[in-house]
Parts: sequence; structure tokens; C-alpha cells
Amino acid sequence: MKTRAWVAAGIASLMFGAAIPATLVQAFELSRGVIVDPGRGVVYLMNREHGIDATEIASGKIIWHTTVAAEPLLLLDDRLVAQAETPAGARTLQITILNTAANGEPVVSAAVPLPAPVFASIDDGMSTSFTADARMASGALEVSWHFVQRAASGFGRPGSPLTSEVDGAARIDLKTAQVQVLPARNASTRPSASSGGIATANIRLEQGFNFAIASADGLTILANKAAGIDATGWTDYLWAIYSLQTHERLAEIRMPTSAAPFFVLSSMLVYVSRPYGRRIDGKWIQEPLELRAVDLNNGREAWKMPVRDPAYRGPLPPRP
Repeated sequence: MKTRAWVAAGIASLMFGAAIPATLVQAFELSRGVIVDPGRGVVYLMNREHGIDATEIASGKIIWHTTVAAEPLLLLDDRLVAQAETPAGARTLQITILNTAANGEPVVSAAVPLPAPVFASIDDGMSTSFTADARMASGALEVSWHFVQRAASGFGRPGSPLTSEVDGAARIDLKTAQVQVLPARNASTRPSASSGGIATANIRLEQGFNFAIASADGLTILANKAAGIDATGWTDYLWAIYSLQTHERLAEIRMPTSAAPFFVLSSMLVYVSRPYGRRIDGKWIQEPLELRAVDLNNGREAWKMPVRDPAYRGPLPPRP
């Protein structure tokens, strides 16, 4: 039985060009809760046990694990800014700074006050969601957040949706952990990788390929085309990955999805595999949200790691 886990037999024509030096790019966010440090070859991700794993990109080995914090937000050299779990009923956003060079030991913790009805849950509820972002501004850590509350309903309502949104921000002194609440403003939006606005004129695509998305680090771009139906009835795709610096094609590989957030480091292709479920040969196959790595030297999946999925996937109210 063939499942939709990526397998080496899916390779089309594998070609891996010059390696991408890790020093060319700073730390970046691959997807929510997944921060990549290319210089050290490490990815920090929120795991399904409500903690953070520091994982070696080359091998998939967990270097250290902590439950002091839960969602990575920003990497500042060897300091990882993360959101911690908030106790039930507390109206605070818990921020913890971890020392990545000391197995994730906490360095600074701060509690950002939140107004009612806001609460800082990492996991979405049936009708609520909370997201936080972090950045450095004027020598201090600035944390912004966005809270959405919707009317829970089993059917669409005419007119405007019953939704309330609240934004907020605070500045945290990294030495004293002192918190200064800032005037409300629109919370920053998490960027999504796309090919829009990227110079691709010098990249010559083979017939049938179309540009899909840029990598999360901005160094490569993915072009794709459908590659036919596999034995399970799913459509496979050919990924052609090009360097945006040299315009060379680095690899061409057969994959089970048209596109996904990704990056290439040295010879490793790392991408986000969305959760899915399907009946194959009479058996229901369920795969969670995962980070997967493919070695472009041989086309084999090198490792995969489950990632905490904050999206609400529970039942909805019945239709009246």
C-alpha cells in the first residue's frame, strides 16, 4: 500500500546544483511557530506536546526540548522570543526569552496585559483566534497581537459577519523585563511566500512549468506542473527549484502537493506538509501537520517532524 508520505520512488529527474551557503540569509519564519536559523542549521518549532523543539536541519535530530514556552516568534542571535502558555482565565500574553545556546534555558519572562474580552490562546477556538508577532524596535522588543472573535453559527448569515477584532502592542525591555503598553494599532500580518514582485525574467522554465511561490528565505523560487495521477488516485506534481541569485535550476523532484512553504539549505529541501486524511485500500490514512525534509542528493525523505496545529478542526454548531 502506498500512502501519501513522500517516497523516493516519486523522483522525476533529480538534479542538485550548487549548495546555498547558510551565511547568505538571516533567521526567518517558515510558517507559524516554525523559525529557521540557517547559520546554525537549526529549526525551532512548536511541537504537539505544547513545547518547543530545537531540531538539526541536516539530520532531524532534536537538540533540545523545552516546555517553558510553546510558540517561537523571533530569533535574536542566540535568544529565541517565544509565547508561553497562558493559565486559564488570565488576561495576559506571556512572553519568554530562551537561550538557544544553553538548551533553551529561560532568560527573561514578561506578562503583557490584555483587555477584555481578549485572551492569549495559541490554539484557535471555534469562534476565536489570537496571534502574536515580535520584532526589534528602537533597541527594545516590540510584541504586537491580534484577537478575533466571531459568532459561532452552523450556517451563513446575511449581511456583515458578527465579528469583533482587537489589536494591541507592547514594548518589553530585554534587560529589566519591564512592559510598556503601546497605543493600539493594526497588528503586523504574517507574510506569505509568493512569486509576486520577484524578478524571474532571467529564469527559463521548461514547457508546462509555472512559477508558484518563493521560498521563505527569499533565495529560491518554486515552479511546478502536474505530473499525473499516482496509484492511489492523487495528483503528483513536479517541483523545479531555481536560485534567484544565479537563476540556475537547483533541483527537479516529484512531490505529492502542488506547492508548500519551503526553503533549501545546503542539499536539504524542507517544507510544510499540511494535515490531510484519505481512505486508501479500505484504510483511513490520517497525517498531521508536519515539517518534512528531503535530501536533494538522493531524493529520499530524510526526516519528518510533527508540528502543533493551532487551527480549530473540531465540530461546528448544527444547522437549525
